[in-house]
Amino acid sequence: MQRVDEDNLRWLAPIVSVRGWPGVRAVGTDGAHAAWILSQHAPAGYSACWLPRLCDVVARGEASPRDLAYLADRVATDEKRGQRYGTQRLYVGGLNRLYPLHRPAEVNLARADVGLDPLPDADLDTAYTSFEEIAAAAEGAPS
Repeated sequence: MQRVDEDNLRWLAPIVSVRGWPGVRAVGTDGAHAAWILSQHAPAGYSACWLPRLCDVVARGEASPRDLAYLADRVATDEKRGQRYGTQRLYVGGLNRLYPLHRPAEVNLARADVGLDPLPDADLDTAYTSFEEIAAAAEGAPS
């Protein structure tokens, strides 16, 4: 799988660099979504660089706001910041919990804005509160 991700990165990175984010007008709905899928498997530096480009394409109605929410949360968690939409989870020690949330009380409002279903209160209540908590949980998890 790593090799496939590397091959996809070698293909997508120059396209985004030269032509910008592939939007619906250029590659169709499926192609725009496929670019997002590839971005989810790209190294953090690429995802962070591509996020503003995807924002621009979404603002023009040429990519999915849902895809933007997932990439924005991925970049936030990579940068050890709280996520806005609650799309990213971490499985540690037998538990699957949300990464820390930027504003937990606003997560479901943000999700509604991009067409995502609300998260149950139980998921919000059990989200990690910090990246330090994640580190402690990972340290105590059986290997």
